[in-house]
Amino acid sequence: MPMSDDNIKIRLAFVGNPVINTTAPARIEGDVSSLKIRYDDQVILDRDNSQIKVIVTMTYLLDNTTLFSGSLTIAFDVVDLKSYITAQDGEDKFRIESNFLPMLNSIAFSTARGYFARELADTALAPYPFPIIASDSIEKRTSYQLI
Repeated sequence: MPMSDDNIKIRLAFVGNPVINTTAPARIEGDVSSLKIRYDDQVILDRDNSQIKVIVTMTYLLDNTTLFSGSLTIAFDVVDLKSYITAQDGEDKFRIESNFLPMLNSIAFSTARGYFARELADTALAPYPFPIIASDSIEKRTSYQLI
């Protein structure tokens, strides 16, 4: 039986493993009014290690050209994570018996925003910081993996 949300113990364990797939340009040719952003959020629930890893990927696009793409991993230790997960045997479906994942997603996303703002500081994308995204929008773009 899971503990109540009031007793859940979570700590930030790790921020790192940055992967820059496309480095930002020093200059942008063309009209920046069509600059677009894309983000993805992958959550890995590691029951054996009682850890949740969130991998945030942020991409800047101009028309069909990727101007910048990178990802960052943020990990959280959750005491007795297994007690919060109900998994269906033989199926890929599971349920979290608490509502702490949206909070962790928001923390991870904000951390990645700050990290990439620093990465883009001396580039043509510096004037275009990655926007603040509502947590419900992040949740819609989140994929989950239970290991």
